[in-house]
Amino acid sequence: MLRKIFRGCLVFIVILLVALGGLVAVAIFGATSDWDWSWEDPLTQAGWNGDYSGSYTLSAEPATALASDPITISATGFDAGQPVGIRAKTTDKNGNGWESAAVFEADSSGNIDISSQAPVSGAYDGVDPMGLFWSMRPSEPLEDNLFVGDDAGYSVTISLEADGETLQEQVVTRLKRSPDLVREDVFEDGVTGVFYYPEQAEPLPTILILGGSEGGIPENAAGLWASHGYAALAIGYFAAEGNKPDILSEIPLETFDDALAWLAAHPAVDADRIAISGTSRGSEAALLTAVAHPELAAVIAVVPSSMVWSGLDFAGRGQNEGRVPSAWTRNGEQLPSNDNSFSMETLRSLFGQPSKLTGTFEAGLNNPVEGSVIPVEEIEAPILLISGTDDMLWPSDEFALQIVDRLETNGFSYPVENVILEGTGHAVRSTYEPPVFIGGTIVVGGSREANGKATGQNWQSRVNFLDEHLGQ
Repeated sequence: MLRKIFRGCLVFIVILLVALGGLVAVAIFGATSDWDWSWEDPLTQAGWNGDYSGSYTLSAEPATALASDPITISATGFDAGQPVGIRAKTTDKNGNGWESAAVFEADSSGNIDISSQAPVSGAYDGVDPMGLFWSMRPSEPLEDNLFVGDDAGYSVTISLEADGETLQEQVVTRLKRSPDLVREDVFEDGVTGVFYYPEQAEPLPTILILGGSEGGIPENAAGLWASHGYAALAIGYFAAEGNKPDILSEIPLETFDDALAWLAAHPAVDADRIAISGTSRGSEAALLTAVAHPELAAVIAVVPSSMVWSGLDFAGRGQNEGRVPSAWTRNGEQLPSNDNSFSMETLRSLFGQPSKLTGTFEAGLNNPVEGSVIPVEEIEAPILLISGTDDMLWPSDEFALQIVDRLETNGFSYPVENVILEGTGHAVRSTYEPPVFIGGTIVVGGSREANGKATGQNWQSRVNFLDEHLGQ
């Protein structure tokens, strides 16, 4: 009887502590758990002046381009200093309307060029050639504020407006991938994925792409790389077709060995110019695989980890001496890993409170399990790291600095680039589209503005890196 009473009191105390922790989480993190997606048309509030009955030109070039590529928007024919509105409007794959608008002042020659001019008011601040694209918001409130552009391409209407009138407009097409790529579904030799490449007589520089804890096959990433002249294989190592595990737990690193072997044997691939890229949890696999493959020509780790972590198998508690199993294995043996499966932050998220998990990972960062730190100094290729200073899922910027420090300490002789995106969170797009907001109780950090503005640097840093080291 006393034991039951004790257990009941213990449970009550735990629930009380968690509830209090939740209130603290709301106070500390509530402001960062959501972004303002409300839309108010700034052109209805502008102070128009002058005559708008002249002859005007609007140019948005190129009219068709990849969604990762910037375009130039300009207008002519106005009086010096005259205010002019420019609007971008589109409909996503789900039929939802999205738009953005800003007011500019014509220069002394009566021209507007948003590549060099900041808006005087509107959806974004500062000079940003693609500000009208990433700053788009839902025209009507949405339950899930996620922009999904059709893979075949979607249209954006750019309009020149003043005093409630449309003066000129032009439609531009944004492509997720080039329409003339070769696409192959891969279900062989232990490899599950999608392979894209441009038809070309000579073997191509190639990239192997690993996604993160979302699972599945990051096909759009492969299509985007192929559209920039690379052969690209995106593979699924869990939660994907092809007899793969449903969860990120005890994934054999041989999975990635098999993928590299498959690529090396493909006639479209230059086996001497293969890179590997991993994002988030996929960065662990990418770095670990690079350690075992000195033939790789380059390595990219996006919002990376410097060490191995446990898998996402919460039902597996009790294995491995009371710990959740490692995310990765080699030769059938689990790699030493840090346990990030349980903390007060995860408890708060279970109670529906916004939670940032960086503290959960910082414990391992400061006191890692023996053998869990990835021996990046054994990699024999140039390395690119990309992270964000406001990553609230895990401290990717600190992990990146730890990687750089380990490389420098061990006299690493290959080029290393450490790109830290100021104010961004865990999820920054590679395409000029409204930034990704991951809702729910897990806060991933960044803001609409910071994540949106970082799009170009995030993607172009990768392109420049591979172009340099794979000889594109």
